[in-house]
Amino acid sequence: AHMLNNEKEQARDQAKRALELKPDSQDARRFLYGLYIQDKDYKGAIETIQGYLRYNEKDMFNLSSLGEVYLLKGDYAAAKATFDKMIAADPKNPTGYFEEARLELKQKHVDQGIKLLNEALNQNPAFVPALQLLTGIYLEQNKPAKAAEVIAKSLEKAPNNPMILQMQGEIFLMQKKSQEAAQALEKAFTINPRQL
Repeated sequence: AHMLNNEKEQARDQAKRALELKPDSQDARRFLYGLYIQDKDYKGAIETIQGYLRYNEKDMFNLSSLGEVYLLKGDYAAAKATFDKMIAADPKNPTGYFEEARLELKQKHVDQGIKLLNEALNQNPAFVPALQLLTGIYLEQNKPAKAAEVIAKSLEKAPNNPMILQMQGEIFLMQKKSQEAAQALEKAFTINPRQL
């Protein structure tokens, strides 16, 4: 409501109060950090996030948010250091590898980005954001067979994931394999009929 009335300070105060009542509220954090980013107040966002990290320096949401702010600010070294902290704090969590891959891709280091995305998928083959980004890279490089291979590998570990099945169907369509596409899309629809 404060945002609709263009009362940013009051909106910020309310978000901070919400976090006092429920410090782990990702919605309140996302809203508060978004206010700083909207104003391009990267310093304020960084200080606020670092304040919450004092309570738990391994909080993945806050580390990811901090790295994202550094990325927006153009401080790639600080972004990398933050994403490295995420990986060190929880090496089995794919998010740190994914975020660092995005950083590498932003710097046009495609090979390193692909390597990190593969590592994210090694940790969790059904981690859809990494899968989407990796297949997108291969499709951009005009390598649909490589994209299909990545999807097939993920489906071995998560055969009933409707999002991955839909991606497989779309890649089969690009390859003009309509029969295989229909099978993948039908299976995805059977698992999740509400997936439009």
